[in-house]
This record gives sequence, C-alpha cells and structure tokens, in this order.
Amino acid sequence: MPNIEALNAVADLIEYTDRFDITSFANGPNRRGTTAEEVWGDCGTTACFAGWTNVWAGAETELDMCRVDEARIELGLGEETADSLFFGYGAVWGQAAAAGVIPNADDPDSITAAQAAAILRALADGTIPSDQ
Repeated sequence: MPNIEALNAVADLIEYTDRFDITSFANGPNRRGTTAEEVWGDCGTTACFAGWTNVWAGAETELDMCRVDEARIELGLGEETADSLFFGYGAVWGQAAAAGVIPNADDPDSITAAQAAAILRALADGTIPSDQ
C-alpha cells in the first residue's frame, strides 16, 4: 500500500529544493554534466525520485549506489510501479500524462521539480494507481 505520508513529504522536499533530475543514477554525470555530489551531497543518486526519497528517509547512502529498493519500500510502492517511477517509463508516466500531471510521457528527462512532485502526489491520492 502506498505510504501517503512519505509520497507527500518527498514531493514537498522536491518542491522546496526545486531540484529534480532523472537523467542518471548513482554518481555518474547526467546529461547536464552534474553529479549527485554537486546536486545534493551524498544523496546516492542525482536528485531523482529514489535519491530524494533516501534523503528524506535519512538513509545511509553512498555515491556509487542507487538505492531504489530502499526508496521503493519507504514509498510503499510495488516493484512494477517503483520501476516505472524511478526509471522513467511505463504505466506511471502514461497515467501521469493522461491525467494532465505531466505534458508528455515520452520525455521524463525534461520534467520539472514541480511536475515530479505532482507525480508523487498523484500516486498518494490514487490518481495514478500503484500495484501494491
């Protein structure tokens, strides 16, 4: 079952920092040339959904790891929903576009922090259903 508190809290964190980037995982530079360490210390990813979830949860992270399993558990998402959310493809993105949360399901790399937060809130309120 989705952890509504966690989904909304991570959405708040993303909006507060106004930083979101799904274009790379762990500490490899993203397409903008930014590394996780430059974005947010040791979040473990380059400010993507999993990274911000781990920051919110206070998880022990290292820059050479992408802690998606820990983030999935914190958010209370099933594997299929989490994979879609974290890796930028599939049902979550299609449903977000269909609901008007994001303009285009085919270009997750271009979503803003506000749109990323809106996706998490749509998961929390059931607009985007979870597989768990």
